[in-house]
Amino acid sequence: MLGERPQSGNDKRLLPLQAADLLAWRIRRIAEDQYGGRESIADVLLPLRVSVETTAWDRTRLQNNLDRLIAMKRETGRQFPYDELNRKDRRKAEKILARQNVRSGHC
Repeated sequence: MLGERPQSGNDKRLLPLQAADLLAWRIRRIAEDQYGGRESIADVLLPLRVSVETTAWDRTRLQNNLDRLIAMKRETGRQFPYDELNRKDRRKAEKILARQNVRSGHC
């Protein structure tokens, strides 16, 4: 119903990927600026007539959702993609998350 299957590849060559990257940047930028109480540069640089609903999740909301997912995992026995990472990749992911927590002031 949506047309061709999604493609992965170089977004410098594939126009649909360029458009998706641009739209994702715009949505994220507007959400971050609104959350920070600033006027968004994204509206100036890329005005669109389409309205996209965004929600900022704080640490508490993220933790509550993680807790629910962990409970669901216990109840169903299903695995998360994160569970399938090898030890090296898991450490890498944990370091990235730790850096993000330090930058945002959550330790």
